[in-house]
Amino acid sequence: MKAFRDHIARNGYSFCERDFKDFYNVLEIAKVDIFHEHFDKDEFILTMTTYRLLPNDALITATCKHHGIRKIATFDSDFERVEFLEVIELEE
Repeated sequence: MKAFRDHIARNGYSFCERDFKDFYNVLEIAKVDIFHEHFDKDEFILTMTTYRLLPNDALITATCKHHGIRKIATFDSDFERVEFLEVIELEE
């Protein structure tokens, strides 16, 4: 992972720019909604402490709650602690 981060720091994402564009085109064709993150300081802190989540996971959880999202596909088992989210397990 460090090698990848170093590569990005030196060269940016130009090597996969087309892939990103293709990915977003597929999402658009499939009519997948992309929600903007929801941030409320108090809700963020409550979510982080209640579910013992790292900050980024707490932001994802608070955003799901704000938008009424009840299912999440993830490799991260930490979301299993969130009672209102049903984790759809993915195979690695």
